[in-house]
Amino acid sequence: AAPASPERTAVPGAVPLVVSGRTPAALRAQAARLADWVDGHPGTDPVDLGGSLLSSRTLFDHRAVSLGADGLRALATGGAGDNVVTGHATAAVGKTVFVFPGQGSQWVGMARELMDGSPVFAARMDECGQALEPFTNWRLADVLGDADALERTEVVQPVLWAVMVSLAAMWQSLGVVPDAVLGHSQGEVAAAVVAGALSLEDGARVVALRARTLRALAGRGGMTSLALSAREARALIGPELSVATVNGPSSVVVAGAPEALAELEALAEERDVRARRLPVQYASHCAQVEEIEERVLDVLRDVTPRAGSVPLFSTVNVDWADGTELDAGYWYRNLRRTVEFEAAVRTLADAGYGVFVEVSAHPVLTAAVAETAGDVITGGTLRRDDGGWERLKRSAAELFVQGVDVDWSPMLSGAVRVALPTYPFQRQSYWFDRVAEPAPAVTAVEDTGLPALTELVRSHAAAVLGHPSADGVDVSLAFKALGLDSTSSLELRGRLAAATGLRLPAALVYNHPTVEEVASFLHRSLHGAGTAAPALAPTAAPVDEPVAIVAMSCRLPGGVRSPEDLWRLVESGADAVGPLPEDRGWDLDALLGDEGDGTSHTGFGGFLDGVGDFDADFFGISPREALAMDPQQ
Repeated sequence: AAPASPERTAVPGAVPLVVSGRTPAALRAQAARLADWVDGHPGTDPVDLGGSLLSSRTLFDHRAVSLGADGLRALATGGAGDNVVTGHATAAVGKTVFVFPGQGSQWVGMARELMDGSPVFAARMDECGQALEPFTNWRLADVLGDADALERTEVVQPVLWAVMVSLAAMWQSLGVVPDAVLGHSQGEVAAAVVAGALSLEDGARVVALRARTLRALAGRGGMTSLALSAREARALIGPELSVATVNGPSSVVVAGAPEALAELEALAEERDVRARRLPVQYASHCAQVEEIEERVLDVLRDVTPRAGSVPLFSTVNVDWADGTELDAGYWYRNLRRTVEFEAAVRTLADAGYGVFVEVSAHPVLTAAVAETAGDVITGGTLRRDDGGWERLKRSAAELFVQGVDVDWSPMLSGAVRVALPTYPFQRQSYWFDRVAEPAPAVTAVEDTGLPALTELVRSHAAAVLGHPSADGVDVSLAFKALGLDSTSSLELRGRLAAATGLRLPAALVYNHPTVEEVASFLHRSLHGAGTAAPALAPTAAPVDEPVAIVAMSCRLPGGVRSPEDLWRLVESGADAVGPLPEDRGWDLDALLGDEGDGTSHTGFGGFLDGVGDFDADFFGISPREALAMDPQQ
């Protein structure tokens, strides 16, 4: 009997198709080949296509995700669209932080589409709803589409908590897991649950009962956001107002009495400072909260915190919290003290956290994170009025194309392998064709100004690389990215030494890895501020000096692991032909399968030994040298 077809997981909407290439041109060419293939195979299940791309293709740094096959043609022509996400993955993206905001991300109908389309999300929302039932007089599923209910603090805060906790479960099901969590104001309750520092029941208790106590402050206060730094805001406000949250270098929220806020907003308008009143009827993170301190401590007295499994960074203390300190007193301080979000983000970024995912129904903190931390990767989850699978797929794709690991397999369960077109190699020659006019070799440069030296380095680098002119050398790129390997780096150093009359260090290109840095080094050296010395004339070595072999280098064929093995092979006159190697990442079953593109008619050959042990990143060499498999270092 024929084998049973694998069970497929029904994920609504377009199937994600992952495409990558070593270069942007290769990425476009791959997309073009796939688009042509899809046109020629109209009956192919998109799940099979998506699964085959994931299982049979090496993942390169230039990446794209096409949500459905329609995006492939746009990708092939370099176009853009809502169904295409492109990016360049960085070598090391850093650790991942889940960011949970406070109020502000809510919208009527949020999460309902995902509840209908995702069993993972629906199950976690159901668990959150059950945890909230002892502390509320409403049902979670009933209020998601109720605009009036979502205007009430005692409803919207628990609802946002449930949505954020459930969205975190969605990300984790896609392989995006946090190395740390960070919560802003009441978002810290969701962070504590995801960290494991609070049980789901205790998280529901904290968010629901504490939100209820805020009704005592309703109508007596408010909050206004200002496009200012914390220092600028404190200089602008009077003693009746407080800086409630510091979100970023130019983003704060001020809390206090409505009359004082109105005066502040008028002053901000006079000074051309952007100010916006937030849609809340109370003032948190200020002195008004002290009126409900005893009530908060009383209703949360049964909270039992514990050590978490995921590190939690506190925006209350601006330090790591081990979990056991998250008792009733902590949750009062979380409500009373200033939210030090900017300082927390800066600390995490400095500690190597490079990916910040805002886990919310709409991103409200992503811009502040980007402004604070600069080069980190930021991403959201859902968007206002866009809260289903399609939005989540796109959010996952936006992270993935920047180098964040995403597990697409839950959307492609049951995929059957299909024979896809082969990778479109760009046929770039890695031999240095000496077609360029060599840079003039002079004993000393006439113009030692920095611009002239920059052009000198460019021209010699172009000659070494085989470019017809210096226009092919980008001064801002590292030599490694330009394609210099260890051998050609020494050649460039020799050319520059001859051109300048300086004795340059052998590690010149490694110590000064761009054209601009080498030019600056030459400029300093020629003007007496560098470390290079005048070149010395070579002297002949004594002919009777014994010769010592200090190293040897060669490529060893398959089955040969030492010089002794190589000598025995040569002496015996045998060959080194063997079966296809298993350390190259090749799918041997597919490679030796039925006839078609990308298959082999033979299962034997002569292959270099130990290629799987070679790590280009570890040796710090360029992709050009790695592809050539001729490491000189």
